Amino acid sequence: MPSRFQIVDNPDLAELGIRYTFYKNYTISYSVIEIDARVEVYRVLYSGSDVESRVLGTLKE
Repeated sequence: MPSRFQIVDNPDLAELGIRYTFYKNYTISYSVIEIDARVEVYRVLYSGSDVESRVLGTLKE
């Protein structure tokens, strides 16, 4: 049920449909691709880091 987590508040990330989920000390950023019925994971980061800026950096590359 990947769609159960809400889309993030950051407008740049929300435009891309980015969602966060957490596992232990990690933040997983992903989006749900409805057309293909799949999940695309962008980053798995330590929760203590600046997650939003690192995810944005990954998407701009």
